Amino acid sequence: MTVALWPLSGAWAQWQWVDEGGRTVYSDRPPPISVPERNILRQPRGAAPTVPVSPATAPDATEATTPAPPNANAPELAIDPELQRKMEAEDKAHQEEEAAVQARNQQIKALNCANARRALAQLEPGRRVSTINEKGETGFMDDASRARERESAQAVVRENCE
Repeated sequence: MTVALWPLSGAWAQWQWVDEGGRTVYSDRPPPISVPERNILRQPRGAAPTVPVSPATAPDATEATTPAPPNANAPELAIDPELQRKMEAEDKAHQEEEAAVQARNQQIKALNCANARRALAQLEPGRRVSTINEKGETGFMDDASRARERESAQAVVRENCE
């Protein structure tokens, strides 16, 4: 079983620490600066120890909130041609799939229309319509049940036969 889970080991949390409330926290991100070094129980291999940023080395608060001016000499971002071809191919495949679904829906709608019209023709007044009840016995439809079935078939015709 360990062998089966081995490929997923990189997805497991790599950091473990105890927060202010005394709870053990597991995460794939390092703990906040407010967590003291002694509360960090485990960290990924090769990770630098967390060093709190002192106010002397911290960037000015105004510098951090001021957006950098756009560089007038910077070239406009160009889309990678291979990525663009890939995106266009995906869009085309999506459109073709959607067209196939719509065509299939039209076929189903046409089939439903034909079946509903056939049912309406069978339910015309003056014709005896036989049915099979729950016990498997053959009986004939009375006028009330014929009217309900006819109304149902007409609703299907209205929905599918446009």
